[in-house]
Amino acid sequence: MFNKSIKSIIEFFKQKDIAVIKPTDYQYEHTDRFIWHILYKRKIENYIPLNILFQNITSISDQQKSYLTKKGNDELDFIEYGGRDGQFNIGIGETKIKEQFPEIFLSAFSYRDLEERCKHHKVYLAEANEEISELEQILLKVAKIV
Repeated sequence: MFNKSIKSIIEFFKQKDIAVIKPTDYQYEHTDRFIWHILYKRKIENYIPLNILFQNITSISDQQKSYLTKKGNDELDFIEYGGRDGQFNIGIGETKIKEQFPEIFLSAFSYRDLEERCKHHKVYLAEANEEISELEQILLKVAKIV
């Protein structure tokens, strides 16, 4: 069951009352109030490539690096870096994660690294009748706004 605030937000975006939220309601449609996007991955920090994560968060142990490196892309999409489980906890608290991870996106790393981290999750673009990465989808939405 979805909480009421999420339902209200989706109804605002869609400009209609929704009795039951369906997966398709989480997708932007041309009839929506404005262009919007819900990230696929669990949190913004799940978009950071592991090599960039390891360079910027020095508290990650070699054992944790090994553990994370063995994870598949789909697992890394939803991993909780601030979790209480020792394997997932990278040595900084949730508050620090929320402070540091956005700054990592401003550090010098190639867009190719980010694209590589996102390429396994494709979305269908009806206008082009093809699948593209979520990153490309976001950029296309930004281009429409500009």
